[in-house]
Amino acid sequence: MTLYELSVEYAKSADLLWGRISALERQRKEEPDEGRRGLLEGRIRPLRAMYRETRAVARRLERYYIKFTPRRDRVPLPGIRSMYPMDHRRRK
Repeated sequence: MTLYELSVEYAKSADLLWGRISALERQRKEEPDEGRRGLLEGRIRPLRAMYRETRAVARRLERYYIKFTPRRDRVPLPGIRSMYPMDHRRRK
């Protein structure tokens, strides 16, 4: 299995998590009881964190090999010495 294929699996997992989050949020909106809404929010919160982390890993794996491929199509603009923005920590 390649890293790209693994990123596809992570993306599928993220989609499943998002579906569950959406279902719980709908259920929370329809819930008349304040205490039950709080319990549903408690279930949603960790799922959101899991979704963000899973999505981040999927993106990282998907783009892993991009940093090793040369970018010949990048050309600096006139008057700019570098193709990359100046590091804000190294101002002179």
